[in-house]
Amino acid sequence: MDIVIQREAPEVCIALVGRLDVASASRLQDFATALPGVIESLAVDCAQLEYVSSAGLRALLIAHKRAMRDGSPLVLENVASTVREVLDMTGFSKVFDVRS
Repeated sequence: MDIVIQREAPEVCIALVGRLDVASASRLQDFATALPGVIESLAVDCAQLEYVSSAGLRALLIAHKRAMRDGSPLVLENVASTVREVLDMTGFSKVFDVRS
């Protein structure tokens, strides 16, 4: 999985490309916890996200907690139907602001 930074702090937007699974989840966790300063918004463009596993969901939750520390929820944008199904089945679509 690749993490492409589209906008820097304080309005961070990243794109996830590929599979967010056990092999790549730690990269997203490390990225989210290392974000400097105050984050006014954190958006994740999921247009090229092919798959998300339970480890990937955990990494997204860590990113969400980082964003909430500064008072803004994590926004998942351009979520494909296959990823949306996983979010719905696990209840994570109620945790994140999910936009198709």
